[in-house]
Amino acid sequence: MMTGFFQQPKFNVKTGLWEQTMVSHITGAPPLSDDMKAQLTPEQQKKMADAMAASNASAAQPPHTTRVCMSQDKMDRGFAEEANRPGCTQTVVTNTPTVLEVRQECSNPAGKMVITLHYKALNRETVTGKTHFEMTRAGQTMVSDGTIQGKWISDSCGDVK
Repeated sequence: MMTGFFQQPKFNVKTGLWEQTMVSHITGAPPLSDDMKAQLTPEQQKKMADAMAASNASAAQPPHTTRVCMSQDKMDRGFAEEANRPGCTQTVVTNTPTVLEVRQECSNPAGKMVITLHYKALNRETVTGKTHFEMTRAGQTMVSDGTIQGKWISDSCGDVK
């Protein structure tokens, strides 16, 4: 008879240097802070919000490629930094050999932010994913949805953190 705890297999991709390309599309205007609102008339606020929304809707953000060093510990934490930000909670929603989904929520008196990352391992050296970001402040919401393409580069991260 086996005793103890059965541990579910975790996201099964190679550790080391990865290259990620993200493409995102933003809808809605970035919420204005109370300080910014105080300096603008309601008409100016609406004009600024409409112009930003039109600009965001007209074009997706250009692809953004970065290199990241992925350790097993970093993946187990759902890519969270060592020290969580005040007012934020992070939850690893799913962590299986082929799917890693992480949700982070941050709240403070100025507003709320929710980020969801969903990665799918196609094999140990290739991942795809989706991002979802929402920021709400003073009754305004900005949403950004994106896609991620990741490929493993090397066992060694070199100078990349």
